[in-house]
Amino acid sequence: MRWLIFAIFILSSFTDAMLTSYLISFDHLQEGNPIMSFAIKNLPGGMLSVKTGVILGIAVFWKKSSDEFLVGIALGMTLITFWNSILLSFCL
Repeated sequence: MRWLIFAIFILSSFTDAMLTSYLISFDHLQEGNPIMSFAIKNLPGGMLSVKTGVILGIAVFWKKSSDEFLVGIALGMTLITFWNSILLSFCL
């Protein structure tokens, strides 16, 4: 079950990165998270480097992470992806 939750988190993170990259190409939209905004402007790989770091961090501390933590981050990332999908529907 933990692997399924982690897979949902990874897929939601990837989908969020792709949707956000597309959405910030519009003139009237910008990234609201200051950490991601900094990453997009200054890091090679932009947002994907931060998201990959978070995924690797969870993988390293796999045994110490609780089921509730994994469900929380998977739910949070899924809600963020849902919100970006709604924004995309209004931009098209």
